[in-house]
Amino acid sequence: MYLKIFNKHQLIKIFFLLIFINYSFFSIRHSLRENPWIAGDWLMNYEAGILRRGLSGEIILLLSNISSINPTYLVIFFQISLYCFFLYFFIQILNKKTINIWFLFLLLSPATIAFTFYDPLVIGRKEVIFFTFYTIYISIFLNDLKISVFKIIFYFSVGFIFVLIHEIFIFFSLFFVFTKYFNIYKKNIKIKINYFLNEFSLVFGSLIAFLILLFFSTNETEVQDLVCNRLLNNGLSPEICKGALTEIVFSKYVNSYKSFGLIDYILSYNYLRTYLISLILFFLPLYIFLLKQKINKKQIKLFSIFIIIQLIFLVSIFVVVNDWGRYLNIYFILILVFVSNFFLRKNLQELKKFNYKNLLIVLILLLYSLSWHMPHCCQKNLGKGMISFKERILYRINNPTNYNDFSRKVILKFLGVNEHN
Repeated sequence: MYLKIFNKHQLIKIFFLLIFINYSFFSIRHSLRENPWIAGDWLMNYEAGILRRGLSGEIILLLSNISSINPTYLVIFFQISLYCFFLYFFIQILNKKTINIWFLFLLLSPATIAFTFYDPLVIGRKEVIFFTFYTIYISIFLNDLKISVFKIIFYFSVGFIFVLIHEIFIFFSLFFVFTKYFNIYKKNIKIKINYFLNEFSLVFGSLIAFLILLFFSTNETEVQDLVCNRLLNNGLSPEICKGALTEIVFSKYVNSYKSFGLIDYILSYNYLRTYLISLILFFLPLYIFLLKQKINKKQIKLFSIFIIIQLIFLVSIFVVVNDWGRYLNIYFILILVFVSNFFLRKNLQELKKFNYKNLLIVLILLLYSLSWHMPHCCQKNLGKGMISFKERILYRINNPTNYNDFSRKVILKFLGVNEHN
């Protein structure tokens, strides 16, 4: 007996729409509340000289001065617009492919797209820029083997600018080189070094920017006050200065984690266990999917070598950051997009029915997607998925808060709750 189901592409679009609504809601909420670790990160600027992550704030404040629009509204605009573009181009990649149930384990994983649903404090972070550009690169630029001075300058500029927005980009820039290499390898095109000049330019641009930040950043003691005062003069509250801006100086950022006792913190919070389990919960369905797709063993080996190398690069920064889950999520999403492009088969006639025997797989998928989540930081254990989501909602409802903004009123009204302070 067979059961008709919706087209998987339609279900994915519905899933993306729900994720986008959730992302937009919390993006607005974080920025209106002037979250110092999210909105504050976007508003770092060069008021005191060359500083890490300052380019985004410089651009936003310039636009704010020209348009007389509050900087936090511009932060919201960039966050939501970029995430919209990311989902749009990701859908363009998926539309050309046949989606099977095993791939849904990756797409619906709490470690990839659903990460923002379970942990709203990662919403609005700057990695949305990288996600967007990577999907655009695969959708539009990947098959371009022609080289020109303009393209080299363009890719160099992208790498340079992205590192000035967030230095973490340098650790993921190799994704572009490998993606181009794998695309050429899979098509049995003879490898030529000039095919990679664009991608090498991107890596080189990011490296130059990183070295500039490392050796030429301002180290003056009054840096934070100067940067903060500029934001206050643009109508923001002192709250905006109490998060990311406290770590705006490169050397101070690194030393703060040394004095913070990050190693002891990592051990006391069971980070090694929590994020090792997260890696297993992501890679296990990934390799089941690859086996079910009957991917060429040489391709799997090449892919595996790269993701191990990339993981080593990533782990190298874990000694100076405490939000391991956030950076693992960047890693997982880039892998997800890569896998979607190279390992899903091109669109075939999709089956509209499935046998009831496959219902067990669907139930396992739901259990996998809803029973756990990866915290972005600061928790001793894996999250409990939908149980944690319910607990978070109840906590927000039952505990008074100083915030009484539009977003809180909307959710309380939606839930039919009369708040008593």
